[in-house]
Amino acid sequence: MLKKNNNDNIEKLYLNVTFIKNTIFKENKNKSGIYRWTNKKNGKSYIGSSINIGNRFYSYFTENFLKKANTKISNALNKHKHDKFSFEILEYCPKENLIEREQYYLDNYNHEYNILTIAGSTYGYKHTDQARKKMSESRKGRFVSPETRFKISLGNKGKFVSAETRLKISLGNKGKFVSAETRLKMSLKRKGKFASAETRLKMSLSKKNKKRLVLSMLGKNHSVDSKLKISENLKKYYNLMNSDGKKKFVINKQRRRYNLTENQIWTLVVKEIITDKENIFYSYASAAKYYNIKYKTIQKWTNTQKIYKKKYIFNIKIENY
Repeated sequence: MLKKNNNDNIEKLYLNVTFIKNTIFKENKNKSGIYRWTNKKNGKSYIGSSINIGNRFYSYFTENFLKKANTKISNALNKHKHDKFSFEILEYCPKENLIEREQYYLDNYNHEYNILTIAGSTYGYKHTDQARKKMSESRKGRFVSPETRFKISLGNKGKFVSAETRLKISLGNKGKFVSAETRLKMSLKRKGKFASAETRLKMSLSKKNKKRLVLSMLGKNHSVDSKLKISENLKKYYNLMNSDGKKKFVINKQRRRYNLTENQIWTLVVKEIITDKENIFYSYASAAKYYNIKYKTIQKWTNTQKIYKKKYIFNIKIENY
């Protein structure tokens, strides 16, 4: 049986939240932990967690947030107003322990305003038919511009999915099937659409190149020296293609970023502070995979001359060939 809500062993208790909301925000800004809203009239409560309790608390005073949330606690705050509630900090804890500690309080304390009973999960939450209809209507007629699609494409380039994640996706998709009705809808939607000759050629070349690359790289893990040799061979190949008057191949998308000429190539030099060793990479993605760092983080720290986590310095080196 769940315990009754009480004020024992809590970090902080705030009663007049409307009058001291700025104080609550300042005292809990950038602090992670478990909090609770309690209706002073009927005793009903809501338990939640946040990596920044101050910001989360302040969001409950935002009208748009309460309307969009459309949860039991947001509706209760709209109905009874904030003056009828107390706000408590049940516990401050590190970010990595938030889910575990929130689950503890959900298991041991009353939480009438909580829809979900599992911390960090949406299991058990179901949208109403009216909500599903609204979401469907809001998405109809939406059009993603070519510019937006291009930005999305650039944002996803260089990302890689780990073997563990691929396995989870595979297991999650097993047993799923598309009904005959859905297949018919998909078929009708595609009717009348056709790809231009240029698009078909691009698709064909892309598939062939991907297949060749996969077959050639199976089971291989090149050393830095091997990569240097491969790079030199690629330079000769590109020069040969250009001398024949054929379309020039762009070695990588970073050429435009660094305004490289035809006879220049860039390399990412990573200096390891502890070992005083330098490693050379030909893409952010390969460096990110090698050091297990997000490639966007490497981009951000490149050429700043600052030491990343007291371990690495990232610099771009441009060479002529």
